[in-house]
Amino acid sequence: MWAPKMRTRAFRAISIFLCLTSALKFLSALGETRILGVADPLIGFLTTRQMLFLAAGLELLVAGCLWTQRFDRHRPWLTLWLASLFVTYRIGLLAIGYHGHCSCLGTMFDWVPALEKWANPMMWFALVGMSVISVVSIWQDRARNRQLEQTLATFV
Repeated sequence: MWAPKMRTRAFRAISIFLCLTSALKFLSALGETRILGVADPLIGFLTTRQMLFLAAGLELLVAGCLWTQRFDRHRPWLTLWLASLFVTYRIGLLAIGYHGHCSCLGTMFDWVPALEKWANPMMWFALVGMSVISVVSIWQDRARNRQLEQTLATFV
């Protein structure tokens, strides 16, 4: 089982990652490239700029909750929820036959074109990592609760 400090460090690392990707989205959304005004390929009633703002805001909100101790019980569920949203979006892009890169890192590829080929593998790795950390934490929480219930049942 994870020690509480290790769990806190894992969720704070996820929080830092979300802050970084959120900052990239915000910076990109404030830019003036033509692609920002185009309709999102999956959710056509929003522009790419609006999707970037929406995703960045969600990431910052979840990152703030992951950073604080008050939300310890909710950390794995929030992380799993956000990761599942992003995975669903990416699967939706695949389902409609979209072959461009996801706008999850904004227009960062305009600044560092060499990273473009690594973006999708990196983001899938991050989403899988966030999901695994969340599922392990949920499993441990449930095991700890069962053990506590059994201990309390022996005293009754």
